[in-house]
Amino acid sequence: LNGLMWDDEWAQQQDEMMRAQDEFETILRSPLYSWLEQFIPKSDSETVELSHYTTLDGLMGVMTSGCIFASDLRFMNDPTEFTYGRDLLVEQWRQLQCGTCSNAPSVVVRVAEAALESLSGTSFPFTTFVACFTEAPDSLSHWRGYGGVDGVSISLDLDIREFNSIGRRETLSSCNALAPEVTLLRPVLYDRTEQGFMLEEVLKVWVNAASAADSSYFGGGPGTDELLFASFIETVSPVISFLKSPDYADEREWRLVKIVDVQRVLEHTEAVARRRSGISHDGLQVLRKQDLVSRGRVCIELDEPPNVDLLFRTTRRGIVPYVKVPLVSAQGGTPVPRIKRVTLSPTFAGTGDDLVVPLRAHRQWDVPVMGSKVPYRD
Repeated sequence: LNGLMWDDEWAQQQDEMMRAQDEFETILRSPLYSWLEQFIPKSDSETVELSHYTTLDGLMGVMTSGCIFASDLRFMNDPTEFTYGRDLLVEQWRQLQCGTCSNAPSVVVRVAEAALESLSGTSFPFTTFVACFTEAPDSLSHWRGYGGVDGVSISLDLDIREFNSIGRRETLSSCNALAPEVTLLRPVLYDRTEQGFMLEEVLKVWVNAASAADSSYFGGGPGTDELLFASFIETVSPVISFLKSPDYADEREWRLVKIVDVQRVLEHTEAVARRRSGISHDGLQVLRKQDLVSRGRVCIELDEPPNVDLLFRTTRRGIVPYVKVPLVSAQGGTPVPRIKRVTLSPTFAGTGDDLVVPLRAHRQWDVPVMGSKVPYRD
């Protein structure tokens, strides 16, 4: 009887703990998600025509998979693609520390400092994957990078609503709290003053939300540092990914950004492989949903695997991680992207007549293939 009473008491304590966790996450994440939703561009039209510069292999990949490949931002051709926004963020944080955020709770400051430091590391668990588009389908500055004998520009009709996703996920009790679900499509911001205002605003929103969560009943409880850390990264990482130097304003770039919890993807892959092989691992807790309780930071839920596959390709810069992002919603099969035209690079080898058959074979009917009008020679 005493044992049964103890079990009931333990179960009640667990329920109370999970409710407190839910409240903590609601206080923390609701204002952050609301701010990110405001970060989504407002447009009178639901679709936008954007172009993606790539090779013939890239064109075939888009047609056969219906997806765009988003690469790890840290492996872009220009290393400043990542460092520019990160350095501005650190600069803005230092200014806020001396001003409006000087009275923030110590745990909030500590977590922010740790997150900023992790952005400079190589083993960062949350990864920003980026696919680049532009409003300019036939641009000299872009052909300089993709002006080879097989360079093409793919012009697409993209539905903004299908890409912009701010994940209102399960709470820590279901072990998904450390797996960001943020996907955004919007124009790159080039104006230095606007960049500063944007970073100041998002940092203030995070500090206020984190401070309010820390003062809640569950504040300081197990796993709260990880939750604060994750919320900082998933809120700030997308923003800095859309910042570029004013020197590149003529590129008129848009970016599709997806934040992936790479650590969770790898842990889930390992857990599934070990389970299938009958191999145990003391460092991982592999739990079914119906048996799930809060038992610590590292927790893999096999019933709800990460909704992304981590892939790799070789380049001159080494082995680059990437993910596939569907260009349109799939209805029971491979998504069919809405290709409006294909523009050949100024130095393209051939007329492009051989593209008509593969385009039609992949349900891209009546897609014009045209040569570049840019007077450029390699």
